[in-house]
Amino acid sequence: RTRIPRGAPMATGTSIAICCSTFHRHEGLDALLASIEELDLGSPVPDITIIVVNNDPEDRDVEGICNEAGKSSRFPIVYLEEEQRGLSFPRNRALEHAADTFDFIAFIDDDSTADQHWLRKLVDMQARSNADVVTGPVAPVYEKEPPDWIVDGGFFAPRSLPEGTTLRHAFTNNVLIDCQVLRRTGVRFDPRFALIGSEDTHFFRNLVK
Repeated sequence: RTRIPRGAPMATGTSIAICCSTFHRHEGLDALLASIEELDLGSPVPDITIIVVNNDPEDRDVEGICNEAGKSSRFPIVYLEEEQRGLSFPRNRALEHAADTFDFIAFIDDDSTADQHWLRKLVDMQARSNADVVTGPVAPVYEKEPPDWIVDGGFFAPRSLPEGTTLRHAFTNNVLIDCQVLRRTGVRFDPRFALIGSEDTHFFRNLVK
């Protein structure tokens, strides 16, 4: 489980799709959707839609989780299915659904929870920097106390970088993408990396190019 750090005021008047691909992480998805409900979005509230892509359509519990959360959610929850296994495919499914109709897409993982100011932080930095992609750190939350050598080694600690640092890649556990760059470039997640990982590193490096 990871938690996205706090942030600053948010620009308003934008439409944002918060996208998550999920695979057999029912408790994680529940916690993520609950954390999104607690987001502090400022006023007026931007137009937000939550998009959940289930990468195992035979797992009907995911649709039930989305339907149950949707009964009390402040935001519409769109449930999608992608039967081709591997992270490239459900993430591309989300892009196909949202890239042409939203101003921004925010990706977050199904083993993460969002801090109350997560989205405000990303959108505020985008407004100040005019960057096509904005990302931030992800802090680990351990289910049980890890060995000292893990803590002392800082193996899972987020990188500490000044705000506004220019990066050449990002990750889909905490990122905001301007949909204009997706429409302009047509860049998508490469299926060759679907089952071996680093599909997000490859995706964002392609966007930089």
